[in-house]
Amino acid sequence: MVDDVRQKLIFPRIPDDIDNKMRTFLSELFEVLRELNRGPAYIEGDLNLGGAVIGLGLNITSVTGAYTVKASDDIILCTGTFTVTLPKALGVNNQIFCVKNVSTGVITLDGDGSETIDGSSSKLLYQYEFVPVVSNGSTWYLLRHS
Repeated sequence: MVDDVRQKLIFPRIPDDIDNKMRTFLSELFEVLRELNRGPAYIEGDLNLGGAVIGLGLNITSVTGAYTVKASDDIILCTGTFTVTLPKALGVNNQIFCVKNVSTGVITLDGDGSETIDGSSSKLLYQYEFVPVVSNGSTWYLLRHS
């Protein structure tokens, strides 16, 4: 049995002295967060605060040749046939990367050195396949099989 390690978060009370537009916005935001807590979902759209648009902040990198994933990457879109090498698992503990093959080539996803990906030295991605991978500090795990 896996222990539930989720942290309980308490949503703050909406103050009485705010205007109705803000009250409506905060109520709708609360409902979105509550739905996310219930199960599989995703966020669509941008949060606009004082004229500044804030998205999810995912870094999307498009590559056409051999590439070593950086800690600042989130999604790597690959065109061609080449190897994508994951960084040392220790350096990116608890970080998730998603690698997707967006062309007809074959992408080889490799762990760095002796590190494995679900016990294998590499993972092949064919056209339109993708895998999210996560590090536990010593190895890589697939979160989805392509």
